[in-house]
Amino acid sequence: MFSKLTGVNVDESLYLIPPFYTDFGENIRVGKDVFINHACTFMDRSGITIADDVLIGP
Repeated sequence: MFSKLTGVNVDESLYLIPPFYTDFGENIRVGKDVFINHACTFMDRSGITIADDVLIGP
C-alpha cells in the first residue's frame, strides 16, 4: 500500500497501519523492519529518511 501511495519502493518488512498522511510521499525513504502506527502524518517537503528497525507512533 505504501509503495502505491507514494511511488517509493520499500522493503516487504514495512508494517503500516492506516490511515497515513503525507504532503508529497515521494520524498520518503524507509529502511527495513519499520513499523508506522495509525494516523501518522509526514511533512516530507524536504525529504524524510527512516532508518532500519524504527518504530513510529502518533
